[in-house]
Amino acid sequence: MSIAAGDEAAAPVFGAADRLLVVAPHPDDETLATGGLIQRALAAGAAVQVVFVTDGDNNPWPQRWIERRWRIDASARRRWGQRRRGEALVALAVLGVATQSVRFLGLPDQGLTDLLVAGDALERTLGAAIDAFAPTRLAGPSRHDRHPDHSAIAVALERIAVAPPVRRLAAVVHGPAGPGAVTLVLAAGELERKRAALGAHRTQLALSRGRLGRLAGAVERFRDETGVNEAGETGAGAAVKLPLPAVRRWLLRHAVLLIVERAGQAPVRCRLPLSRWRRPLDGSLPVDSLRMTVGTAGVDVVAGPDCRLLHAKIERIGPRWVVFDVDGWHRRSPPG
Repeated sequence: MSIAAGDEAAAPVFGAADRLLVVAPHPDDETLATGGLIQRALAAGAAVQVVFVTDGDNNPWPQRWIERRWRIDASARRRWGQRRRGEALVALAVLGVATQSVRFLGLPDQGLTDLLVAGDALERTLGAAIDAFAPTRLAGPSRHDRHPDHSAIAVALERIAVAPPVRRLAAVVHGPAGPGAVTLVLAAGELERKRAALGAHRTQLALSRGRLGRLAGAVERFRDETGVNEAGETGAGAAVKLPLPAVRRWLLRHAVLLIVERAGQAPVRCRLPLSRWRRPLDGSLPVDSLRMTVGTAGVDVVAGPDCRLLHAKIERIGPRWVVFDVDGWHRRSPPG
């Protein structure tokens, strides 16, 4: 696959020797983010596999609407997840992907951030899927995506050592892709098949037809994140500013999520509740060389010289009526 550097109009180009692995957070993301990319790869003779990380089973409002029930128990969620798996297989068949080229990992829907912060299970599961298929091209979500499941997968993918010549494209479904995006403009026939594939996701169209129709457009944008999994050298430290306006800090409860990679040591993963007051939090930090201060506009996190890679995010605590984050994960590594 070739990409012209700095050219937002440049499209990915596949060859028959390519192997495209699509990592989809939920059923429907395969179509919304990569419906055109999949078709372009298959047309070139490339091998394609799609891996669904979750079944999209924690999706209560469409389920309540369609099934005319209020209480969603574990059995109802499993049934809904199976239904969404079936929709995904139909959608992929429309795009040209055979059932034997689809995998479902069945990880917890809306629970991937917890899985990421708790340990390396998400990274190990995704790493095994990557190793099993041995892709030359890897398409997945971006940590800039506002859906927490998407950004958690992206952080896990960044932390997996993927050897060259694998190129990684990161799609932002919920939010802007940002400047310098790799752009794939779909032909009329590709767009028609993409929209037909979206039509298979009837559970999602029940309450969100207009929104999903707008997301399934004729242009797919990706961030070229090849090599971003490489940690920096020790000795310089890393710093990140996490935006958090004072009004949000006062009205809602938040925590700072951290994953700190240090030379020769196991990664430190933690969730630190934030006070509504402006104060340094150094005394409660799990890494001696880490400094974190709450300011008027956000939180400053500074890692010491032993830090090779820092991922940080502000998470809203408590019930969510809206699943999307205001801001996603931030990544910093010291200059190499």
